[in-house]
Amino acid sequence: MRFASNAGKKVQADFYGGVTSSDGGTMLLRKLESRKGILIRIVGALCDGRHQGYVAHSYRDLIRQRVFQIACGYVDANDSKTMMRADRNVRPTLMFGV
Repeated sequence: MRFASNAGKKVQADFYGGVTSSDGGTMLLRKLESRKGILIRIVGALCDGRHQGYVAHSYRDLIRQRVFQIACGYVDANDSKTMMRADRNVRPTLMFGV
């Protein structure tokens, strides 16, 4: 399966080992979600009452991160920064604005 490039970097999957992650399914989940547009429809149903001058991340980014974290088993979401830094498979999946 081909994956879209991320920030100009090629994303490639192989089965030779190396640095591994148990969260590789997030790439498939992202691909499926982008085809179906489920999260965009959810975001479209929400009203963003935040003052836009103070908003750092869109609802789309926040909801995508939260849904994918739950799918990976990170239900408490207390390790978002650690996960984004440490896991090579999860980071490109959750990149904001992509």
